[in-house]
Amino acid sequence: MDKDLKKRSDLYKLQKYVDKLLADESITLCYSKKRGMYERPGGSGYTDYIYQAGVFPKANVCKWVLDSHGEITVIPVDIYKHNQYIMEKIQELRNNLIPATEEKQCLHKCTSHYLTSSERICDECGAVFYSPEKEQK
Repeated sequence: MDKDLKKRSDLYKLQKYVDKLLADESITLCYSKKRGMYERPGGSGYTDYIYQAGVFPKANVCKWVLDSHGEITVIPVDIYKHNQYIMEKIQELRNNLIPATEEKQCLHKCTSHYLTSSERICDECGAVFYSPEKEQK
């Protein structure tokens, strides 16, 4: 009997917690965390890295918390910090691009380009354009 009472008490506390989150209009997006790992977007598994985590509507994550009986944790997203972190990761990855050996100009007349399998990426303006030489091969 004590076990059932504790379970009902835990579910009541969980419902109050979810109700409080849902009432907070400043929170619109959340991360979902299970067993210490963030859920990836599109149900594609879990990750330790917040920059790979999915960002979900608050109502969805709150429902998952209740359905999981508290196994899932809601983490509100600070949109500014999230976007800042993602931009830092993009810059970090951009720093690892290998410059193209032949110089071509994009439509914006920039000159710093990187190759992918069939495209060039302008480091100055971010434009992506196809390399005619690659398409002919």
